[in-house]
Amino acid sequence: MSRKIAEQWIREACNDYEMGEVLLETKKYNGATFHSQQRAEKALKFLWYFYDL
Repeated sequence: MSRKIAEQWIREACNDYEMGEVLLETKKYNGATFHSQQRAEKALKFLWYFYDL
């Protein structure tokens, strides 16, 4: 179960990464920063569930 949840978190982190890239390219820095921060949090949650911490 934890691995399945981990996969969901890493997919969400990747989505935030892609959105951040788009916003950065269009010089929407506030949005890019927000999505970068969200990506970091979701990547940490991925690690939490993946390693069952």
